[in-house]
Amino acid sequence: ANAGARAERPRRDLDKACRRAGCVPGPDGACKRPPGWLATKIVGVGWKKTGTTSLQAAFRALGLEPECQCSSLRQLDAFKATQDSAFSWNVTLVAEAKARYPAAKFVLTWRDPAAWNASIAHWTTSVKPWAFERYARFMGDGVPGSAAFLAAYSRHSELVRTLFRDEPDRLLVLNVEDDGAADAMRRLCAFVEPALLRVEPACRGPFPWHRLDCARRGARSNATCDDVQGHGSSRYKDKGTD
Repeated sequence: ANAGARAERPRRDLDKACRRAGCVPGPDGACKRPPGWLATKIVGVGWKKTGTTSLQAAFRALGLEPECQCSSLRQLDAFKATQDSAFSWNVTLVAEAKARYPAAKFVLTWRDPAAWNASIAHWTTSVKPWAFERYARFMGDGVPGSAAFLAAYSRHSELVRTLFRDEPDRLLVLNVEDDGAADAMRRLCAFVEPALLRVEPACRGPFPWHRLDCARRGARSNATCDDVQGHGSSRYKDKGTD
């Protein structure tokens, strides 16, 4: 009888962790996510080319759906998670979301400013030139690649960090060049819901960085490689990290 009780204990512990994560333990031992399994919202607030596409992939791996690129709080009301525009550049909107959703959590993706500036300058001149004026308008100072644009990027990130000084547990900063893929995914899982570390297989895998530039590999710091290798099997031809 004692042996049987000991054998059942790991399953009971896993079931408890599953329920703490807001999920339902299935008969096969898998942790199932019911609709609305997470009561809060997760909002990506990092600027473009800091890992926003990769963050979207991580959201989907964790079942944080429906997910959107919401441009207003009215839109976000209907979604579980968002990243990129307009929360990536509008700090006023971030502050409004912080107040409107007291349980929401925010993820600031970040990369070295010089590498980011070179990446976004390339992106808006060679890959998506039609976005050059739009990004300049979003930033509100300078044009992509300029010193003023770079300073505005650093100012945006500092404003976001300052906004959460009173509630630091609601902000996670992920550095796309310094955080290892496995560590970044564990940190995101623990931030979203600590119980996920026990029950979500994706939390044991790498963060799905979609693009890694030369600066990350240490080849050179100007983010001008012609060939970029991601963590998966796909190869990409654009420079920088989405």
